[in-house]
Amino acid sequence: EFATDFFTRYREQPFFFYYPTHLIHNPIMRTPDTKPGITDAGALYEDNVAYLDKELGRLVAALDRLGLRERTLIVFSGDNGTSNKHAAGKLTIGGREVNGMKTDMLEGGSRVPLIANWKGAIAGGRVLGDLVDFTDFLATFAEVGGATLPAGVTLDSRSFAPQLRGEKGSPREWVYVEH
Repeated sequence: EFATDFFTRYREQPFFFYYPTHLIHNPIMRTPDTKPGITDAGALYEDNVAYLDKELGRLVAALDRLGLRERTLIVFSGDNGTSNKHAAGKLTIGGREVNGMKTDMLEGGSRVPLIANWKGAIAGGRVLGDLVDFTDFLATFAEVGGATLPAGVTLDSRSFAPQLRGEKGSPREWVYVEH
């Protein structure tokens, strides 16, 4: 409700809305939609994923109702890798086993979902292998929003807006990960 009210109040001007969630982080708790009697950790985890999907769907539906989807970039990302205890078997990407998991500095601990959606501006169904670092959000959001980054300041941020538009851009060759 807060998000919908925010979108409504600021719909006539550019806005930035950050929606962090506790879902799918330990301790994995029951959601308002959890069926009575569910106590299994795996079932609660799946329930949290379904509830997060529902809540994000409500946000997107509100943007649609307000006519804001064509001018709103939606970015979804996790903050750390996945624990193998919640996965059915080994984690794989494109048939290749991912090395490591959450809390590791290996690929499995640092590879997270990054999904971008912008109705009418980003073609759907594309998967990119480009490396993106969280520092890159600053330059990307500034470019998309038409803002100028501060002059005379060295920033680690590199815009991935060209890749969102289907252009090559200048993807990173490496990212730094520390635990």
